[in-house]
Amino acid sequence: MYLIMGKVNLMILFYSQVCQVGVMRRGWGEERRNNQQQAEWIVAWLRENGPATIRQIVGALNESRREVKAHIIQRALIKSPFICKIGETNVDGEIHSLWGFSSE
Repeated sequence: MYLIMGKVNLMILFYSQVCQVGVMRRGWGEERRNNQQQAEWIVAWLRENGPATIRQIVGALNESRREVKAHIIQRALIKSPFICKIGETNVDGEIHSLWGFSSE
C-alpha cells in the first residue's frame, strides 16, 4: 500500500510540475508576443515621425502610455531591417544618434 501510494503521489507531483511548466511557457510566449508588438509599434512610429533620437522615442512611448523597456527599444532599432542610424545630432551639448525608417 505504501509503494502504491508513493507512486500515486509521485505521479501527481510530476503532473503538477509539467502543468506548471506549460503555464510558464504560455506566459513567456505572451510576454514575447507583447514585446514584439511593442517593437513593431516603435518601428511604425519611426516610419511616421522619424528620424528621431532615443530620447524622442521614449517621449512618444510615455505619451502613448506604453512601457519603456530598453531591450525592446534596442530590439526595434538594432534588429529591425527597416530601421537604420541615419546620423547624429547635438542635444543639450550631448551627441545623440538619429534613427529613421528605411525601406532599402
